[in-house]
Amino acid sequence: MSTLLQVVATCLYGLVAVIALVMALESIRAGRFLRFHEAAAAQPWDALGAGVQAVILSLLRLSGLGFLIVALQLAIVAVAGNFDPGLVVTLALPLLSLLFCAGLCAINLRLHRRTGAGTPWRGSLYATIAVAVGLVASLLS
Repeated sequence: MSTLLQVVATCLYGLVAVIALVMALESIRAGRFLRFHEAAAAQPWDALGAGVQAVILSLLRLSGLGFLIVALQLAIVAVAGNFDPGLVVTLALPLLSLLFCAGLCAINLRLHRRTGAGTPWRGSLYATIAVAVGLVASLLS
């Protein structure tokens, strides 16, 4: 790829990474509906039951986790992709998968503890362990 095209790609990836990171932080740290969610629902946060609030917060955190993965992926590709693409494939992508699985486990476990619902947190835990063992095996091979 030409140098100019690499610079364009890196700048665009970096821009979207920053936007995704802002959205990730806003969603992960949310303690209630985001403003536009409340407007779309046409009812205030306090009018919702505790169980519904817990589900909504879990979904917001999951959305934030997705934004975080996108931000990190684009940042890694923007930087490491220009220097060592092999590193992106062998280390960065499995680490992002590990982060997603562990985050999903934490979100589901928190919802389970808060509501008593039978969330699939154990499946996410097993996936986290599988990805971690696979990453170690890959690094040792």
